[in-house]
Amino acid sequence: IAHSLSPMMQTFAFQQRHLDCVYLPFLVAPERLATAVAGAVALGVCGFNVTIPHKEAIMAHLDDIAPAARAIGAVNTVQVQDGKTMGYNTDGEGFLQPLHALQLPFRTTTTCMLGAGGAARAVAMALLAAGCPVLVLANRTYERAAHLVAILQGHFPQAQVRAVPLAQAAPAARQSGLLINATSVGLHDAS
Repeated sequence: IAHSLSPMMQTFAFQQRHLDCVYLPFLVAPERLATAVAGAVALGVCGFNVTIPHKEAIMAHLDDIAPAARAIGAVNTVQVQDGKTMGYNTDGEGFLQPLHALQLPFRTTTTCMLGAGGAARAVAMALLAAGCPVLVLANRTYERAAHLVAILQGHFPQAQVRAVPLAQAAPAARQSGLLINATSVGLHDAS
């Protein structure tokens, strides 16, 4: 999380709305996730975000999960209210928002997505819900991409969704009007 610009951006947004809030990053080891959630609740934190590698694992530690996040299988935002935690996923909505501003024609755009993790699931579901007719998934683990395809086809049977091995990502991308990087490439500090 050391690379994240979220603390700066979110704190600025709080200040612009005159909210007495601060956004702080905390590095949480996977084996400490349950303790971190309990600690946030105990401290009276009103909410927090979750990033890789915790988007899927956190679901087991929450009191409730919004239906869309449950369908996606990943949570990136947790609200804490009255000592109870509620998980949401805003990845898809957040991804589509600037594309709507560009008036991208989702209903006629073939899309190639690299990655098959929690963010990829959220973005894929949002794209398909927006009418994307063809979605090609490429992931370094083909089986994970194929599993995501099966999930997506269950929710969006009208769409053409398929997985390709990562080695076939370049040809799939050349045949697409939109290429999405939903991998962790670039998220980690190179030092």
